[in-house]
Amino acid sequence: MTAEGMSAERARDDYRGMARSWKDGYLQGLNVCLQWQEENERLIKNSVKQGLSGTHQFLTWWKGLIEDQAQRQVDAQQRQTNGTNPILGFTKQSTDAVLATVEPILKNSEAVVESSFGYYEHAVATPSRKYVRDINKQVLDAVIPS
Repeated sequence: MTAEGMSAERARDDYRGMARSWKDGYLQGLNVCLQWQEENERLIKNSVKQGLSGTHQFLTWWKGLIEDQAQRQVDAQQRQTNGTNPILGFTKQSTDAVLATVEPILKNSEAVVESSFGYYEHAVATPSRKYVRDINKQVLDAVIPS
């Protein structure tokens, strides 16, 4: 074999090696990108659930605070029969009404978020990520054989 033939063969091998390296790097980058997308989706789901949970915790804390203040007022009223504070009584009643209304909504919202994100993950996200990986691998295998 001549030197020219050997250098052409070596150049072809180098080109194939470079193409394979590019293909492997591209597929690894695609996997990293899809994993990043999956982690972001999980982060969004957890953030929404924590927001709902935080609202529920705040309302529960507020109710406890108002009940504590109302109990202090009753205790003070028993010591001095000057009457009750109507603003505190109204606040307690309104807080109880808000909690009675909002608490089931928050609990149902958490369940809806969990089932919606679960459905999205299993029905849409996971199959589409798998499809993207598979189609890219098939195209690159056709263009750049391993």
